[in-house]
Amino acid sequence: MIRIAAVILLAVLLLGLPGCLVAAAGAGAATYAYVSGSLKGDLDASVKNAAAATKKAFDDMGIKLEEEAVSDLEAVIRGDSGGTGVKVSIDRKTDNTCLAYIRVGTWGDEKKSIAILDKIKANLK
Repeated sequence: MIRIAAVILLAVLLLGLPGCLVAAAGAGAATYAYVSGSLKGDLDASVKNAAAATKKAFDDMGIKLEEEAVSDLEAVIRGDSGGTGVKVSIDRKTDNTCLAYIRVGTWGDEKKSIAILDKIKANLK
C-alpha cells in the first residue's frame, strides 16, 4: 500500500515540473511539445510558406522583425517583442511539412510561444 502511494505521489510531482509539458490537440491536429523553454510544433507547409506565415505572425503580434534567413531546407527568423528576443527556427521534414522551434526570451515563455505557434498556423490556412 505504501509503495502504491509513493508511486502516485511521484507521478503527481513529476506532472508539476515546470518547462516539461507535452500536449496533443484533438483528433487529426498536430502536436506540440514545450521542453526547457522551447516550443516544438509541426506545421503542414513548406519551409518557405512557414517562414512567410511566421513573418506575418510577427507583424500581427507586434514583434519587430530583426533577422531572417530562409532556404528550401531551413529558416531562422528573429524578432524583438518589447525588449525580449523571439526566435523561430524551421526545419524541413518533407516537401509539405516542417518542424518549428520557438523560443521567447532567455528562459522561454510558454504562453507567448504557444500564441506565436497558433498565429503561424492560422496564417497558413
